[in-house]
Amino acid sequence: MTTTPDTTPAPAPRAAADPTATVDQALADRCTTHGAYLAGLIAAGMLDTAARPDRLPELLFPDADPALVRAIWDTALPVGYHAGLIAGQPQWTPHTLDRAREHLARAGYAAMAHLTARSANTHRPAAPHPADTTTYRPGGRP
Repeated sequence: MTTTPDTTPAPAPRAAADPTATVDQALADRCTTHGAYLAGLIAAGMLDTAARPDRLPELLFPDADPALVRAIWDTALPVGYHAGLIAGQPQWTPHTLDRAREHLARAGYAAMAHLTARSANTHRPAAPHPADTTTYRPGGRP
C-alpha cells in the first residue's frame, strides 16, 4: 500500500497593504512596549529587594558559585547596557541591528542573526498612509 504526501497548500503570506497585517504589527508593538514596561517594574523590584545594584547577581543566583556568578555578571552587564543604548535611540536601531545581523551571519551565527533581523524589522518605520502625507490647500486640490 502506498500513501500520498499531504498536498495541502501553505497559506499565502499577507500583502503589506493588508489591514490585518497593519493591525497585527500595531498589536505586536503594543505587546513589546507592555513587556518592556513590566520588565522595568521587575527590575525596580529586584533592586529594592537587593538594596544595592552590586548585590543583584547574588540575589538572582543564590545557589550558584559566587565567583562564577560575578564573572557572568561582569560580562552581561555591559551587554545589557549597550542594548539599552540601542533601544534608547529608535531611529538608529534598524541600521545598528542590520550591521550586527551582517556580522553574525558572516560568522555563522544564523540564529542570532535571525533574532537581530527580527528586532530591526520591529523598529522599522511603517510606510506612511497617503492621508498622512497629503497637504491640504483650501479651495484647491491636494
